Amino acid sequence: MKTTTPALIALWATRRFTAATLYEFLLNTGTILRYTSYDVDLAFGGNIYSAGGANGLIIERSPNSNGQTTTCTWKLGLEVSTLQFDVMPRAATINGVPFLEACKNGVFDGAVLTRYRAYMSKDALTTVVGTITLDAGPVGEIDAGRSYATFNVSDYRELLNIQMPRTLYQTSCSNQLYGTNCGLNKADFTTIGAASAGSTTSEIANSLSQAAGYFDLGVITFTSGSNAGASRTVKSYVNGNPIRLISPFAYPPAAGDTFSIYPGCQKNLATCISKFANAGNFRGEPFIPDAQTAQ
Repeated sequence: MKTTTPALIALWATRRFTAATLYEFLLNTGTILRYTSYDVDLAFGGNIYSAGGANGLIIERSPNSNGQTTTCTWKLGLEVSTLQFDVMPRAATINGVPFLEACKNGVFDGAVLTRYRAYMSKDALTTVVGTITLDAGPVGEIDAGRSYATFNVSDYRELLNIQMPRTLYQTSCSNQLYGTNCGLNKADFTTIGAASAGSTTSEIANSLSQAAGYFDLGVITFTSGSNAGASRTVKSYVNGNPIRLISPFAYPPAAGDTFSIYPGCQKNLATCISKFANAGNFRGEPFIPDAQTAQ
C-alpha cells in the first residue's frame, strides 16, 4: 500500500498536475546520487534531483538504440518485481570519474535504488507538492556500453533467493576474507607499491618482494594516475615478474603510478596457516571426504 499526504490528494483532485520520476541511488560507500526524468532540476526534501541540463545524465525507459524496450514489472506474492532502464550519461561524472567508466569500475556494486513519483501543479511546474514511493531494491547487473548503460534492478524480495542455511559443511572456508568471522584486518596485510616502466593494462610491472603466489586472488587498487580509484583482482603474482590481472584496467599505468595491494585466500587450511596464521578462525571442514570417495 502506498501512502500520500492531504496536500497531494488535494492536488490530484484539481486534475491540473504533472509528474516526474525521481531516482535515488544509495552507494555502498554511503554516497547518495539523485536524478530525475523531468526537464529541469527538482528540489524536494532539502535535496536536488538533477535533470542533467545541457550535458548531464539522462534516464529513460523508451526503446533504446538496439530496438529493445526497457521494462518495469510489479508483482504480488513472492515473485520478484524487476525494473530496467537506460542511462545516457553524456558528460556526467561520479566523484570526477566519467559515469560509464565508474559503472565498469563497480561503483554501483551493492547499491540500492529508490524511485519516487513527484507531482507538481501546472501553475507551479518546478515546485514538488508531494511524492509517492514507486519501488526500491538492490541494483543488479549493469550493461555499460560506449554511449549508455542499461540498469537492472530487483525489489527486496530478491534477498529471499539467498541460499539457506548460509553456512554449509564443506572442505573450503566459508568466511569472507577480512570479514567479521575471519577476524583479519585488511590494513595489516595491505602493501603500497608503484607501477614500473613497461606496465600494461593487464600486467603491472613492480618492485614488490613478497614470496611467489602471495598476492594471488588479492586486489590491487591504483591510488594515482589514470586508473586512480579502480580495482582489479590479481590472477597471479611472482616476485620479479609483472602482476597478472584477471581483467584489465581501462588505461595502461604510467611508471610511478602508486597502488595498494593485499593478498587473497585460496580458502584452504594450508593457506590460512602459512599466509595468515589464522587457523583458529578457519571455518571449513577439510577432512570431509569427497563425494566421489564417500560411501
